[in-house]
Amino acid sequence: MLVARPHRHLRILLGAAAGLVGCLVVPTAATALPPDRAYELVSPPAKDGNDVTTDTGTLRSSPSGDVMGFSSLGAFGDSVGAPHYVQYVAARRDGGWTTSSVSPRQDPSPFGGTVGVEFQGFTPNLSTAFLTSPEPPLTPDAPRGVVNLYARDIPDGPFRLLSTTRAPQAPDPIARPELAGSSSDGRRVFFVSNRVLTDGAAPGSNVYESEDGVLSHVASDAVIGAGVRTLTDEAVSRDGRRIYITSPASSGQTFVRDEGSSPVQVSVAEPDAPPGGYSAALPSRFWTATEDGAVALFSTANKLTADSTADQGLFPTLFCLGCRADLYLARVSSTGTADLLDISIDHEPADGVGADLATGGVVRISPDASTVYFVSQNQLVAGGPLDAGPKLYRWSEATGTRFVALLNIADSTVWAHMPRRDEARVSADGQRLLFVSRARLDPDRDNAGHAAAYLYDDGSRQFTCLSCPAGRPATSNAAMFTATVSAMRTEYLPRFLSDDGQRAYLQTGDALLPEDSNGVQDVYLWDRGVLSLVSSGRSDSDSVFADASEDGSSAFFITRERLSGWDRDNNLDVYVARVGGGFPEPPPPIEPCADDGCQGAYQHPLPIPRAQTGSLASSDNPSEPERGSHALRLHRITAKQRRAFARTGRLGLVVTAPRPGRITVTATARLGRGARRKSVARLTINARRAGSNARGVLRLSKAAKRALARRTRLAVTIAARAAGQRRVVRVVLIASTSRTAGRTR
Repeated sequence: MLVARPHRHLRILLGAAAGLVGCLVVPTAATALPPDRAYELVSPPAKDGNDVTTDTGTLRSSPSGDVMGFSSLGAFGDSVGAPHYVQYVAARRDGGWTTSSVSPRQDPSPFGGTVGVEFQGFTPNLSTAFLTSPEPPLTPDAPRGVVNLYARDIPDGPFRLLSTTRAPQAPDPIARPELAGSSSDGRRVFFVSNRVLTDGAAPGSNVYESEDGVLSHVASDAVIGAGVRTLTDEAVSRDGRRIYITSPASSGQTFVRDEGSSPVQVSVAEPDAPPGGYSAALPSRFWTATEDGAVALFSTANKLTADSTADQGLFPTLFCLGCRADLYLARVSSTGTADLLDISIDHEPADGVGADLATGGVVRISPDASTVYFVSQNQLVAGGPLDAGPKLYRWSEATGTRFVALLNIADSTVWAHMPRRDEARVSADGQRLLFVSRARLDPDRDNAGHAAAYLYDDGSRQFTCLSCPAGRPATSNAAMFTATVSAMRTEYLPRFLSDDGQRAYLQTGDALLPEDSNGVQDVYLWDRGVLSLVSSGRSDSDSVFADASEDGSSAFFITRERLSGWDRDNNLDVYVARVGGGFPEPPPPIEPCADDGCQGAYQHPLPIPRAQTGSLASSDNPSEPERGSHALRLHRITAKQRRAFARTGRLGLVVTAPRPGRITVTATARLGRGARRKSVARLTINARRAGSNARGVLRLSKAAKRALARRTRLAVTIAARAAGQRRVVRVVLIASTSRTAGRTR
């Protein structure tokens, strides 16, 4: 674990006076950042030359903004391996941000690198991670030769097998279980797998539930939700008691399963529906559901209610030729029976029958589904424009369905300007919708055909283009997703809009404020009508929005610019612009003395002051133990031990444990002149109780032994970590069997 400690930085800065290190560049604060916010460095300040990735799926904040997940293509810190993506989770403490790697050790792939591990999702507060991994198995009960699904409590809990089975498994290194969602506490996990893992399952797509490690079969020939990446795990209720399933065996109909019951079809005609208006051959499409699973939305060309204007088209028993789907809101009882409401009734039949959701659908719903924003090709409300193109509608329990805007633009395809579900956010009360469109919806600002970030306020019925410059046309696109395609199966949607709708975030290459002078993409904040920069506007490379807390008070973003004095590399880092945040910056570098100015009277050395920092660098100095724990102690290494270490490559260590649990000991060294430090030994010791002495043997790697034999001298840094504490000793090994074969600094 990397722990935020200031002492090593202070020693480096003080040592600069003797010319030991170069000066650190301490940046000035961005003038456009709101005065109530301050920057904090979230990712470690030194990452062995690795960038934080801009992958949406691996970037995720807890609702409070005190925990942040991110990944890198390279390993650093306490990572025990280097899969294709190394996943990290950082937590905010009183002294800064503490980062832990949650990726497992993985065997190298014959194709280069280790690409087998995939993190598929997290619980909302980032307390549990879900991942798939092939060989080697991460638990003793995991079957070999297949890809297994695991859970891990963050930061350093043991791996738990979710796709457990007692049935023999044929080797299959490619097929993966697909995570569909979990309960908020991570106890109930739902996934889809083609493997037969339990009784009742059959070859093909099976839905499984793992509850507290006990696996059960839910349905065969079925998928959860819509059967494709639905962007979020909205098909699973927060308590895990209710899930929505699409069954290909039933021609794609929508089912709901309550805890302990069999799935019940939701997309079924009500008793007063028109005779012959339902055909089992016409599929339905699940869109979304509320967090408690009590309300769901789906569409189908079947007439399921008495007032439905859906059109089954020609030959509905064979295929949907010329059919038009309607959007239904289903209120589902505890027994699984649904009360249906068609919210897309066509009251303007001049442009055709039905809602025609083939190129539209649900954009966003409020948390309680009292408000639904959706898109249809047809004009559903009398008096609205009949122009071709997608039209945005708003349905609410109070007002019903209302036309909001025509989203058409000249000389463009439908898909180029229609709001996408991953590019739209809604406030908790449903009054504000933030979305991206190429249509010009703000009469005062010109998006010039570019994708623009619009905020719709239903109270004023007005659109505000947040990403359009004042007084001139836009020259770049705004976006609500990052450039990299996520590896996640249940992709996470970053919080571009706060729950109350008062704060909105956007990223654009247009300079919306004078302080933005770099000509590349920056991150902006719209706060109750006031626009400000989140990134500095001065970086040479793009800054990317990562996520925000639910209330929008913490905004996470990725930048290559050093916005904190603790940032020591030029790699991409995660920062947070936090209301009421900030940690003390390091003291300014001491200018080296010159000539006679270097002489002076002897003074007794002053103790190094304690300070707090937003950095995540490890420390060479003792850190304060947490309340209820002892101090971590790395026992003295004798001269005899050092000589034996140089001769045999083995070193017996004794470590006093701060509390029960795991103690990690790592050794690093430079194996060549000018080379980076590399891990040359690693040891994990389990301590039974606090204050006990734990023992283990550190074994030098073959590469380190070869370097010692070649160079006859090797400086090794040994670090012990446990319970947020770190102790370091440096040993110089000399390739000799004499009594001077090693010494310690």
